[in-house]
Amino acid sequence: CETVDGLVYIGDALIDESGKELTVAKVREGTRIIAEDVACYDGIVYEIPASVEHISGKLYGYTSAYLVDENNSYYSDIDGVLFNKDKSVLIAYPGGIDATEYVVPDGVKEIGDDAFSYSEIYDVTLPEGLEKIGDSAFSGTNISDIDLPLSLKEIGSYAFYVDDEINVVILHKNIEKPPFTLTKLYKKCIVSNVYDYAS
Repeated sequence: CETVDGLVYIGDALIDESGKELTVAKVREGTRIIAEDVACYDGIVYEIPASVEHISGKLYGYTSAYLVDENNSYYSDIDGVLFNKDKSVLIAYPGGIDATEYVVPDGVKEIGDDAFSYSEIYDVTLPEGLEKIGDSAFSGTNISDIDLPLSLKEIGSYAFYVDDEINVVILHKNIEKPPFTLTKLYKKCIVSNVYDYAS
């Protein structure tokens, strides 16, 4: 292992932070992989260089922003929110952003696994054209209701599992792959317009 500027590396992979309190985690150029669940202090800003090719999962903690080098071929950001390069997949919404509302940009076709999980968000607007919401994408958030676009085809397991009651989740007949089980996923939710997927 090698520690550089408070971050721990093995070869070209970032595997953790060293325990040194940081406000900005500048991932060193030449890093190709950011390992899953790299821990960080709340409020940290991650600067991701052009060399990064794979981020294994959402960086753990209340990250304030993901800032991606514009020359990176695999990832990008919009106002600190992490996307793939062509911005068709929203990968991670920073849990430490001080905002209660977010409008997912037009052109996003997928919201990744855990993308908004345990963020402070209360209201998210989803665009028409969105096709997939990943596993646990909104779990543990403060969302009280959400409208799903008619373009949506797939909802991952526990996508809307929250600690408190969510008011309404509207499902529609265009969804080809519904949640794993409504009773588990929405055990504290009121679900409206649910079609019989068994027929």
